[in-house]
Order: sequence, then structure tokens, then C-alpha cells
Amino acid sequence: MSERAPDNGLLDSIRKDYVKTPLRADKPILILASFEPHSIISASILCRAAFQTKQLFHVKFINPIIQRSQLLKIIEKNRNYTNVLIGVDIIGKNDFKNTLTFSSHGTDGIPLGLQVYGFALEQMEVAEADLGLSILGAHVENESSTVVDSLLASGTEQNIIQKKKGFKIPGTNHLTIVDALSRCIHPYLDGLSGMESACERLLEESNIPLAKRSGTIDELTTEERKQLSASLVTRLSPNTLSQILGTDLEFLLEESQSPLRYLSEMKSLLKTVWSRKLFGLAIGVLLGDRGRILKRLQDVYKNHTTEVLDAHQETIVYLNSSDTTVERVEDTLVAPIKIGSPLALPDVSRILLETSFGNAKSLILTGNDFVSISWSNHKKSLSEVMKPFFEAEFSPIATSSTSFMMSTEPEKNIREIQQIFYETG
Repeated sequence: MSERAPDNGLLDSIRKDYVKTPLRADKPILILASFEPHSIISASILCRAAFQTKQLFHVKFINPIIQRSQLLKIIEKNRNYTNVLIGVDIIGKNDFKNTLTFSSHGTDGIPLGLQVYGFALEQMEVAEADLGLSILGAHVENESSTVVDSLLASGTEQNIIQKKKGFKIPGTNHLTIVDALSRCIHPYLDGLSGMESACERLLEESNIPLAKRSGTIDELTTEERKQLSASLVTRLSPNTLSQILGTDLEFLLEESQSPLRYLSEMKSLLKTVWSRKLFGLAIGVLLGDRGRILKRLQDVYKNHTTEVLDAHQETIVYLNSSDTTVERVEDTLVAPIKIGSPLALPDVSRILLETSFGNAKSLILTGNDFVSISWSNHKKSLSEVMKPFFEAEFSPIATSSTSFMMSTEPEKNIREIQQIFYETG
């Protein structure tokens, strides 16, 4: 029986949708979830419920957009499993047997995390924290909707989650102020990210006492936080400020100094997991590990931010070099790229676009054996941009919500790639 199942009309309605879709106790579950942060959180809810119900399960993360033939190969290799698809957009018919589908595009706009939580509530066992995760996942997917607001109200009443106004920079509760500012890449703080000395000067200008500078942003007084905010307003763009100042969600079941205490940092960690393709770390932490696996995830995040910030500077120097040919087609820049680790490229590309490098709105960057495509228009979905490439027999792999990479093939030249991308609008 589920622990503290919330009294919520919306959840009751969702539960009814799954009354007739029980899982067989004698068959293990194969959870196939997309790379996206809200899908990772949703998958963790089902993993946690399966664990509590003593249901055998295996989780695998796959491209958010996948061809039916590719998915069929995965399913045929796992015939003894009940398949559960979470946040996966299939090109072709979804007519697989023994398959339960949770889609971001269906169920009357109900967020993915809430769909999965409603199912687990009806068919399995859930804990108090699972409602919190469903709220966080819903908020990642769609920050403002009647459904999300209703769910948030339920979580607030049960002291699981609350809104918190102030800074939304990863590390506000466990990193030093300079570390939190200088390591911030979601979003990139132009003139501060990667520049510890500039962050130190910012604290001096903000009249932050010397004794407080080795502490966290959360440990500052209200007046000190106001002074720091005022200094940031003079340095950063309105768009950046809107991302780091405002209302965050606080997960009250986490320790006050936990990296998972605030939604802003959880999102940043999950984006890093996507970039590094280390989804197992995320699931381990979301299942409850607060020791070795969480420590490793934090180390990965620190190393990734360092790598991205270094690569960003190197990329700017390279693209500005007279030896580098950068082509402009309308608002898209096309250029070769030299980068130590392609895993840093999605964030490097995003930062170039955030800082209006070359006034570009999209980038096509080519390496020795790959092409990376990224864009700044968040209204243009991954599915919308990637599907034409699948139709042209490419194999794009999503690297963020606004980028993907492909291995280059001899018969596919860069002009063809450009043409397909431009036709997506």
C-alpha cells in the first residue's frame, strides 16, 4: 500500500486511467526512458516504486526521438520483459505488445512525472519522496500550468516541497559564493563564469564581509543577498538574470546542504548527466544513494564545468583566428571546430549562442568525424528538428534540449546537412 497517498482530485483521475493496466509480478520491467531531465526523474519514480514493490526491473536510456525499427530491436532482445516507454517519441507506429507508454505529448497535457506517479500510485507502492519527485519533474517539463500548480499545492500542504525566492544558482547551499558563481554554466554568467578573480571583485563591490566569503549564498543575510543581487543586475543581461534570480523549488525531504535540495541544481546536474551520458549515476542518486554515487556525481559536475569553461575560451580563440573559415548563412554560423572532448560541445555551443557570438541564432560545427547542430530558439523542439534528419537516413543523437550530434558519413556532405536544417525553419 502506498505511503501517504495524497488526497488530490487530479491524481485520483489519473489513477483511474491505470486501473486496468496491472503489471505482471512474474515479469520484470524494462524501463526505456529518454535522455531528457524530466524523463530521468519520471523513470526514477517508477524504479523506486518497483524497488519498493519488489518488482524486478532494468532501466535503459535512449534517444528522445527514435525510429520504430531501432526500438523494435531493443524490445526483441528483451522479450521476457514488460516494456515501459517514458518520454520517447517514436517515428512510426507504436503498436508493440506488452508495452506501456508515458508520453510528453499525450494524456491531455498531464506532465510525464505525474503520469508515472499516478500509475505507480495505482499499481505499485510509492513513498512520500515520490510525490516530491513527480512535482520536480513536472516543473522541469512545464513550469507554468494549472496542472503543475495543483500538484505543487498538494506537495506544499504536505511539507514536501515549497517555493523559495532568491538565487537559483547551483550550489547556493553547499558551495562557496565564488565557487557557485564561477562554476555556473546553467546559465553562463558572462564575465563571471570561469573567472574567480572577477567573482572576488564582485563580492568586494557588494560589500560582502570577508568572513562571509568562504560561506554559501544561503548563509548571507537578506541585506547581503540584496547587495549581491544589485551588483549582478549591473553586470548581467536581463535574460540571464531571469534565470538566476526568482522563484526556485525547495525539496524539503533533502538535507539543507544537499545538492538535490533545490530544483535549479537538480536540473543542472541532470543536464550534465545528459552531456556526459552517465545516466546510471542520476538513477543511483534519485533512488536514494547519498554517499559514494552522489559524491561521484558532484565530482563529474565539477570536472564538467571546468572542461566546458576551458573549452569555451579555446573555441572562441579558434573561431576568431584568421586561419579558421567561418561561414554565415542568415543567422546560422557554420564552422570547423577543434575541441578536446566532444562531450563538452553541447554546453560550449549553448554558451556561444547565449553570449550572442557572431549574433548567431544557430550553429553547425564540424569535427573530424562528427557534426554538431545547436539552436537558441527553445520553441523549436528536438523532435521538430531531428525527424527530417532521420528521414534523410542520418542517425542524430540528442545532446541537449536544443542540440544534437551526428557521425559524418562520406556520402553525406555538409551542404546536405545545412539544407535539411534550414528547411526546419
